[in-house]
Amino acid sequence: MVVKPCIEFRQVGKQFNDNYAVEQLNLTIKAGELFVLVGASGSGKTTTLKMINRLEQPTTGTIYYQGRSLASIPLRELRLQMGYVLQQIALFPNMTVAENISLIPEMKRMAPAAIKQRVKDLLSEVGLDPATYQQRMPSDLSGGEQQRVGIIRAFAAQPQVVLMDEPFSALDPISREQLQKLTLSIHQRLNSTIVFVTHDMNEALQLGDRIGVMQGGHLVQVGTPDEIAQQPVNDFVSKMFASAQTNDIYGVYLNRLKVLGYLQPLSETDQGLPALDSHQTIGEALPELQKSGAVQINNGSNDAGKLTSEQLLAFMVSFQNK
Repeated sequence: MVVKPCIEFRQVGKQFNDNYAVEQLNLTIKAGELFVLVGASGSGKTTTLKMINRLEQPTTGTIYYQGRSLASIPLRELRLQMGYVLQQIALFPNMTVAENISLIPEMKRMAPAAIKQRVKDLLSEVGLDPATYQQRMPSDLSGGEQQRVGIIRAFAAQPQVVLMDEPFSALDPISREQLQKLTLSIHQRLNSTIVFVTHDMNEALQLGDRIGVMQGGHLVQVGTPDEIAQQPVNDFVSKMFASAQTNDIYGVYLNRLKVLGYLQPLSETDQGLPALDSHQTIGEALPELQKSGAVQINNGSNDAGKLTSEQLLAFMVSFQNK
């Protein structure tokens, strides 16, 4: 399966005063993938992200979007095709929740009735009752609720690209996990290209179809989560992976199976199947799948599901086709 490139960096550098924040960057981000840039503070990952929607201009090299040089695309046209989610929750304080979500669809001249329905649908999707929340002001929301609105605002006009810059780093662990799952779910449904910046390797492993590791302004490795985990290019990458909270990359994939809906609901006759929780690994699931053809997976709540060998194969094929 051939996947067209969405964004390409060719020999791109960005200089501030006498220092290069990004140097000789060559990178292709494929259409429809969730690509994560991970690295320490000052590694150049946020500068790289900002060059995609021209908040920063490259000093050297060329960036292409869908085969066109970014510099040749009118700025308004470019930014209307891209959603943006920041760490600093950037809702307009003088607008209601509904007005915040409606802003870009209105700029793109969507029909008012369609915008109104989309606001309701998106709020419902993130667990915020439209009747309760759409007329609230941002100051009436918790940090986690504000960031949920920020995410759906970025997706409201169904942009081709969504840029996410450390969007969850200021949130508590429970809210962070919920919004990671929300991001995976929305990405699976809309198939937008997402470029996600984080300093947290565990978050990168949870989210990324592919991961780019940055160090000192250089892109030192690009690969799938298992490639990064099993074949780190240097000690820096190896230590970053070692700092993650998982000791087996396939445990990450097992959790994604539940988030992305590859599990069947359990029936009464499934209660006797071997049981795993979502923190165990696919390696631990395989022997049970070989014996019985299916396992239960539970994440600690009541929404246990059944995974069959066929569903696991379908998931792995879809993941490799990203």
